[in-house]
Amino acid sequence: MSWLPREFAAWTIVSPYARRPVENNMDGGNDHLVTSTDPNHPANLICTLCRNFYNLGWVTGTGGGTSIARDSRIFIAPSGVQKELMQPENIFVMDRSTHNYLRKPLSLKPSACTPLFLAAFDKGAGCCIHTHSQWAVLVTLLVEKAAAASGGTSNDSCFEIEKIEQIKGIPRGKDKPGMLGFFDRLRIPIIENTAHEEDLTQSLEEAMASYPDTYAVLVRRHGVYVWGDDVAKAKTQAESLDYIFRLAVEMRNLNLPWTAEEAVQEAQLSQQALAASKESQRLLGSRQGQAKRNREGLEKTTVETPKKRRPGRPRKSLEGDLIDDSLLHSNPESTQLEAQNHFTAVNGVGNGVNESAAKKGRGRPKKEVDPDDAVAPTIPVHKVAKGRPGRPRRTL
Repeated sequence: MSWLPREFAAWTIVSPYARRPVENNMDGGNDHLVTSTDPNHPANLICTLCRNFYNLGWVTGTGGGTSIARDSRIFIAPSGVQKELMQPENIFVMDRSTHNYLRKPLSLKPSACTPLFLAAFDKGAGCCIHTHSQWAVLVTLLVEKAAAASGGTSNDSCFEIEKIEQIKGIPRGKDKPGMLGFFDRLRIPIIENTAHEEDLTQSLEEAMASYPDTYAVLVRRHGVYVWGDDVAKAKTQAESLDYIFRLAVEMRNLNLPWTAEEAVQEAQLSQQALAASKESQRLLGSRQGQAKRNREGLEKTTVETPKKRRPGRPRKSLEGDLIDDSLLHSNPESTQLEAQNHFTAVNGVGNGVNESAAKKGRGRPKKEVDPDDAVAPTIPVHKVAKGRPGRPRRTL
């Protein structure tokens, strides 16, 4: 019984790449190589797989491809054909031992991935699938970013993940029985992309030699090549890997590690970051405390100097005598007493001095005068008002 759904065999799709005239085939009598009602025939399987992969978003815009090796022949999808519209008549057929085309539609070109498919078949694969899965591309970018952050290079990089249930869908390796387990680590090598697909062949072969147990190779910023012993295994591994790639991207978005080493490394980085934060806070507090102590010390050592009076002419008392201002400002504690004594000595005034006036340096001293001895004050001559010259005033 076929492993594919039965309804695939009944699909009828109108395609611009439908059956060509016999003369468009380099060997007109070899159409029988791609003509069969068996849904498991390689020509039918390639078309079915490409439609499924198109619906998954793996082979949009004519990208990607699939090839199947069966018995002595290799069946290859064409290049530049929309994968959801591909028909068995579009399939190329090659001799497995000589790599000569047995059937080659003249209006189409064989897949640019053909040299890489052949490299997988040389390792014993029965089916090779190439997709442009977005999750595969993102994983290569995440690995590249991690390598740059750790100070390494992207050369000879590898995607590694463990403790994921879907890893059980990947075989342990060539000539090794069974599948990988939950606690096993999955390793997928990554090679650098090139301008032309066929130029990836050497890098792919080197990755296969370096990782002999791998069944896939990631191409940075490009996609992934997956192969298996037969069509069913290759399809299973391609689907399992795409699930793991998508899960890995989501895990990275949540800062979840892919491996135990990453978990330990992230824990160490977290501790280092915490220690650095504490040290930064300590230094900041130390600087702030030192600045505060400096301000307090400056306030203690600063002495406010008294405001000095601007030098000038000595002031006069109301009696016209000079007062020495230096006595008023030289010693604030004895200012009042010395000022009073000085005023008394200069003016010859005793008890009659108004103390409050003397303190302030102004006021007329009060003398005790006998009313009988009072004499009308003499008006100075220069104070006598002079009349305006003119006619004499009239008397009453």
